[in-house]
Amino acid sequence: MIGKNGKCYFCAKKIKMMDEKKIIFKKNIKDKTVKNMAYIHADCKNQIITSIKINDEVSNNVTVKELMETIEYEKTNKKRKSKFQNLLKYFHDTNKNKLTLSFKTIEKILGFKLCDSAYKYKTYFLSKRKGMISEAWISQGFDVENINIEKQTIEFKRVKFKKKINVPDVLYRANLPEEAISEANNFFLHFLEKYRLI
Repeated sequence: MIGKNGKCYFCAKKIKMMDEKKIIFKKNIKDKTVKNMAYIHADCKNQIITSIKINDEVSNNVTVKELMETIEYEKTNKKRKSKFQNLLKYFHDTNKNKLTLSFKTIEKILGFKLCDSAYKYKTYFLSKRKGMISEAWISQGFDVENINIEKQTIEFKRVKFKKKINVPDVLYRANLPEEAISEANNFFLHFLEKYRLI
């Protein structure tokens, strides 16, 4: 696990018995085998990399620790794009509180044909399990009001979001500085506009 001849995998200097060390994965973090692990000096994790090229972009003065954290963040946040993403965007972008969509319109928005179950069973649209089509409208504050299998239409209505905002009590104090009040007001105005609540 220690680099060649007991050396740090990063700086190639000898790792002494009393040195504080860390274990890193040399290549793919999913590969948990011993041959993919290596020791580095604990200090090496914070060493400055003066220039590094990642995906054709050059970053200057990045620490190894920052680089590792960035890679880990990107890896954990690179979620598989939902196949219903276009429908989610449609509900996000609409200003209407009630709307009716035909199955064909939904297919046009999605860019693919709905499965046979959608044309036979209302439950296809009512399932609230993660990854199901209903996530597209539920996540955007809509609920199904009516499904007509014969006419192949669905009526949606906007409902209140179930999540509540906890506003800290300190913001209700009368002795807040004018600058803080102005900044808070600007934040909430931006928030309301961003989520189309006004």
